[in-house]
Amino acid sequence: MVKIKTGNDANIYAFTREKDGDKVLVIINLSSKDQKGNIQGAAGSYTDVFTATKQEWKDGDSISLKPWNIKCIPTSDKYKNYIARNSLKANM
Repeated sequence: MVKIKTGNDANIYAFTREKDGDKVLVIINLSSKDQKGNIQGAAGSYTDVFTATKQEWKDGDSISLKPWNIKCIPTSDKYKNYIARNSLKANM
């Protein structure tokens, strides 16, 4: 597990975890208020597990999180394909 700097570390906790070539980025708002931060060291193209929203991030890009919000974002194609299939079923 590798901690990611957010520029608001007191309220937003972010980390990556990698195992067997699969990697996930997790970003958590630890507060009861909306929070903003900047993600450092996690540039790439991601699809959120919970919303199936596709995002493109560069180092330093800002992020906004609602109270207690969690973003779980895998970086491997194996999980991106799983998210795409299951989000379509959930929306039918």
